[in-house]
Amino acid sequence: MMKKTAVMLVVSLFLFSARAYCDDQGVKITQSGWIVLTADAALSAAAIYTLIDRNTQAGAYNRLREQINGTTEANYWRLKYEKSKVDARDFNVALTFSLAGAALAYTALDFFWLHNAFPVEIQPYIDPLNKENGIKIKEVF
Repeated sequence: MMKKTAVMLVVSLFLFSARAYCDDQGVKITQSGWIVLTADAALSAAAIYTLIDRNTQAGAYNRLREQINGTTEANYWRLKYEKSKVDARDFNVALTFSLAGAALAYTALDFFWLHNAFPVEIQPYIDPLNKENGIKIKEVF
């Protein structure tokens, strides 16, 4: 339980400090942008938590294996059950890291190309005095 609290505290501090930094710098991030960033942070935190949980479970399994060392058939089946719990956590780690990676990839894709959560303003400009023309792009965070 303490690990969940610590992970959520780190995520909350990250988001609050990011919001304060953006407010200080005058950077405006849209509401959908904050939702995408919050989802990225939450999924990354969940992935880290599942990895910590898996390592804790694997450590408990290894300690138990050293203690009972296959002395009886009941101990063998208990070790087999504990090993299946570690294997289930392996699947959880793979799943949460895949989800976090997909969320981070979507954020990068949206920021640079899709512009659903991070819109971009494009304005053509013509300067007849200097004989220049082009496109001004203003990122809105």
